[in-house]
Amino acid sequence: MKQAQKRMKNIRLVSSGIEFALYASFCHAADFGGKSWGYAWADTPQGKFECINDDSTDNFQVLKLNGRVVFRQTVESSWISEGDTLANGIRQSGVGCPSIIANERGYVVIVRDTQPPHYGVQGYAIIDFNEKEPILITLAEGQRPQDEKVARSQRFGWSAKGLRFRYFGYLPDQPSSTAGSAKPRHHELFLDFSSDIVDVTK
Repeated sequence: MKQAQKRMKNIRLVSSGIEFALYASFCHAADFGGKSWGYAWADTPQGKFECINDDSTDNFQVLKLNGRVVFRQTVESSWISEGDTLANGIRQSGVGCPSIIANERGYVVIVRDTQPPHYGVQGYAIIDFNEKEPILITLAEGQRPQDEKVARSQRFGWSAKGLRFRYFGYLPDQPSSTAGSAKPRHHELFLDFSSDIVDVTK
């Protein structure tokens, strides 16, 4: 009886080892990540991109690319206006760094609070690291909680030509959460990789 139990235990251990080996051989290492609020990173064609905003930076935003600081928030620049490149920082109405939600073909998709967090408005943008000077492309604003119910498989559609992006919220350049603004609904955008132009498709 004991020998049979021992054989079964050994079979389970071998089986677990095989499952782990198969999992390791088919799963790729993550190319982006971070921790809540204070740190986010992504592998890019220009090296590792990092956003740091925690006690180590006195809760000011610091952006690094391949170890080089490309933006450092100061007391004088406490309000981040955000521009066409990373040199002006990444807008964040709450404290911390944006969340990175996708990274493919040199394009890093981020989401950050563009209004006070309790409004439920979250802004999407893409950073194009295929350019010598990485470009920050604003997409649109989503409205929680409905926006967070959009499945990842439905949200992103990558192809050689561009990215199809689906969300629940407001059209680009459309006022949100203000008196008289249009009601949020499902929309679809397309980012053309050849021009970095965003078009509304739905």
